[in-house]
Amino acid sequence: IVTEPSPARYVFTVYMPISNSGGGGSITGSGGDASGYVGFILIILIFVAFVVAYFLVGGAIMYTKGARGIEMIPNIGFWKDLPFLIKDGVLFVLSPCCGQRFSYTKM
Repeated sequence: IVTEPSPARYVFTVYMPISNSGGGGSITGSGGDASGYVGFILIILIFVAFVVAYFLVGGAIMYTKGARGIEMIPNIGFWKDLPFLIKDGVLFVLSPCCGQRFSYTKM
């Protein structure tokens, strides 16, 4: 719909090429190959391998130091606090949007 501009209204016209040549618009890239997905899956697998290795090696080291049970988890204090740290971070980021300021209490 094209309308005449008025003092309170602006009219913008955007021109863009439309093509069916297979170049653009595809989430897998041109030609429909899935190389982007393979790279993404590879990165996820490497990340999971590092996390598993972290817990296995850290647990083995803690075991040699005499830890048993839940104490074998490396940096257990951090992992217990992580959900609360994430909550604090989300509240800190969202507080300007919600109009409320979440702050620490003064000592």
